[in-house]
Amino acid sequence: MIHTVERAKIWFPKANEIRKLTSSICKYLENVKMLVDSDDKSNRRKEIADSVTSFVSKISSLDSNMTHEFKLEIRSLPKFHDSTIIFSSNLSAEASVSLLSRLQNQITILEGQLIAYCDNQVASNYDGYNKAFPLINQNSNHLKNDEELQIHVGVGFLNYPSYPRVYINGDSMTSADNGFFNYKTKVTGKPGKYIVPIKN
Repeated sequence: MIHTVERAKIWFPKANEIRKLTSSICKYLENVKMLVDSDDKSNRRKEIADSVTSFVSKISSLDSNMTHEFKLEIRSLPKFHDSTIIFSSNLSAEASVSLLSRLQNQITILEGQLIAYCDNQVASNYDGYNKAFPLINQNSNHLKNDEELQIHVGVGFLNYPSYPRVYINGDSMTSADNGFFNYKTKVTGKPGKYIVPIKN
């Protein structure tokens, strides 16, 4: 078992590197905001894309388990840039600045998540991570005019990598990357009330 001090020697440098990389790209994007009126937009777009790709590559190389836990969040950064086409000739300067701010915000959120992961590894002898995810439910999928829609939202936590065992209708389920256990079945028989047992 690795003690807290030894864990700190492993994870604090990684957390500091995350802060360093995040600070660097956010400062770069802040400087880019001052150049939104530049005529060299095509080269600027490529420069941003290269910077985001480099950031993702460096972050991903810090720890394979951490990268796996946050692969969706990490992969969303280049996807965001590709889909928005910052510095497009069709965008106003204000729109380009807004998109750059959104990209900075995504990077800052990711920084917080990754550093929290590093802190978790130091504070506990548990080789895992508690990951939060939303629990969303609504009272009906079929509503008529003037009927009330109710939406209930909560927050759940799942321990990685020690997933709980979940059985739906007697079948052992495997968790998806977002922490949910998804079950599908075709409805047969007469209309009425049916019960699908769920246990863990």
